[in-house]
Amino acid sequence: VPAWLGDMPQLQRLDVSYNRIKALPAELVKLTALIELHHRGNSLDSIPEVILSLTGLKELSLSNNLLAELPATISQLVNLECLLL
Repeated sequence: VPAWLGDMPQLQRLDVSYNRIKALPAELVKLTALIELHHRGNSLDSIPEVILSLTGLKELSLSNNLLAELPATISQLVNLECLLL
């Protein structure tokens, strides 16, 4: 995922599914308008901190990754309406 995506603060939906992604750039914290993040079919083995800072998310899709557990910090996503694991 290119770091320059962080320069698009009005972005509302981001789909980076099925790209063998293991990490997300810290610059994504600038995506304050993001309401949907689809990160299906990648290689995440834990939920990146950058995702937990995206408190405007309403939909988060992390299915088909390598996640073994869901951290309690997922509760920081106070606007989350749909979580797909």
